[in-house]
Amino acid sequence: TYYIGEEITLEGTCTESDDVYLFLTGPNLPSNGVNLTEIGAVVDTDAATFTTEVVEVDDTWSYKWNTGELRRSLDAGGYTIYAVSRPRDKEHLSYAQYDTISIQLRSGFISATSSGAVIAKGDDLKLTGTAQGDPDEVHVWIFGKNYYGRPGELYVDSATVEDDGTFEFELDGTNTEHLSAGQYFVVIQHPMMNKIFDIQAAGGLIIGTPGSGFTPVAITNLQAAAAANALIKALDSQNIDDTYVKLTFIVEEPRILIDPIGDVPAGSTFTISGTTNLAVGD
Repeated sequence: TYYIGEEITLEGTCTESDDVYLFLTGPNLPSNGVNLTEIGAVVDTDAATFTTEVVEVDDTWSYKWNTGELRRSLDAGGYTIYAVSRPRDKEHLSYAQYDTISIQLRSGFISATSSGAVIAKGDDLKLTGTAQGDPDEVHVWIFGKNYYGRPGELYVDSATVEDDGTFEFELDGTNTEHLSAGQYFVVIQHPMMNKIFDIQAAGGLIIGTPGSGFTPVAITNLQAAAAANALIKALDSQNIDDTYVKLTFIVEEPRILIDPIGDVPAGSTFTISGTTNLAVGD
């Protein structure tokens, strides 16, 4: 099982020919197969329509299939990959030696959590999550009162995705101490299989990549919830393949409270307790 966007290594041996011809069958593809790059239909005996890999002198071959660089998108589902000694399509496999392997392709996805639903000004906020599909990074959009990633300014931050698919983003206390109290909205954007962020920031606008057909939308004149909803609506557009996860958190003014103390007899010992939302050490 792989996520669309990951690189898959195909390898094996062939003692029948100097080249191996590869093709793929699966959901919504021509029944006789397609090549592994253009996802175009293979034509029987036409080697140029197949994905070809050279067989080494020790009869081994290896091909790295990057599912994030395909000319045509694949649907999630079960696929069969054929390795054939001659350029023969599925209908004419009896004229060649071949082997097959079955794989499951899943759509990339993203999940995330925050270190706290409520923080005080000056506290750190950490966002952690998983982005499957082998993206290099995810984009982090944050909206609050007169805040669009920066005070009064639309700004998109990023977080590096590690080899195991995890990522981490921290909004440290030097940033949160300047935030206004209130509710904040976070949208973390995954570029999906093409690894291109199809919705981006430009000045105070969110724009789409060329050919997306997305009409730019002004963001910095909207309240926080409306700004977040406008971004989500953009990411849900028909020609945008990016996906996302959304979170919220609340920023409060720092405070310290002492629990009420009743009547205490003179000379007796008693405990003073209370609550605080200040970070440890403040």
